[in-house]
Amino acid sequence: MLKDNANFSFWLTLSSFFMWSCYPLYFKQFDPSISSIEILIHRIIWSVVFLAIVLFFANKFKEVIALLKAPKTRYALLLSGTLISLNWWIYVYAVANGYLLQTGLGQFLTPLISIILAYFFLNEKISLITKFSIIIVTIVLCVQIYSLGEIPFVGLINSVSFAFYILVHKKVNVSALPALLVETLLLLPFSLVYFYFIQSRSLGHFGANFDSILMMASGIVTIVPLLAFNIGSVKINLTSVAFMQYIIPLMSIGLGVYYGEILNTTKIISFVLIAIAVFMVSIDGIIKRKKR
Repeated sequence: MLKDNANFSFWLTLSSFFMWSCYPLYFKQFDPSISSIEILIHRIIWSVVFLAIVLFFANKFKEVIALLKAPKTRYALLLSGTLISLNWWIYVYAVANGYLLQTGLGQFLTPLISIILAYFFLNEKISLITKFSIIIVTIVLCVQIYSLGEIPFVGLINSVSFAFYILVHKKVNVSALPALLVETLLLLPFSLVYFYFIQSRSLGHFGANFDSILMMASGIVTIVPLLAFNIGSVKINLTSVAFMQYIIPLMSIGLGVYYGEILNTTKIISFVLIAIAVFMVSIDGIIKRKKR
């Protein structure tokens, strides 16, 4: 029975990473004329709706109310909500404008940026292997900037925004789903104002059409992988989770190539070096946890 539960948890967690990695396939279904900002505000609005339903039936509303009543936590979640909305927006923008390879680069960088932020803000030590990995990544970024002739802003915004989001969550230490409801709830007024503004001027795309179904479904698309991860990851070891995270950037790269983005030799070498650096850090972290 325990083995069956462990297997179920493993596949459930794996499915959550697979669902996250398939986001480009979903966002590509939107009409190209719809702006990434409009998609973002609908994701916020419908996330609030579906999260409220899920947490109501899970009897978690007390947690949500407690988070809203605590001023420091509320402000922290407003900050993290702003960061995750920035992350959501840049991701949709990347999918729509052919920056999936940059997104993959950013997703590979996120764990290392999180480590750097933990060093500065949480006083966590950086191992020799991690320092070496950071040097590798810095060299790779310099090569990428030289090759592109510009800073890869899309990938960096994606990785830095999510790394700071993780940092804020570490500081406040709250449950993922109630926290996400509070985050989106705090951003809801801004989203509704923008929604009214574009709809009242016939600039919005919400109505009796397929894109509106996609907009409403964005709430479900946001919640389902998070639910699967929360339920599954509790009962499997962190080693498995550490390696599952590679699925997302690898899929971003694969889908970027599928959608016609150019993967030249410089980019291939860059991705391989970053993957090695992140792999080294993952192994180092696993060894440390086993020693504790």
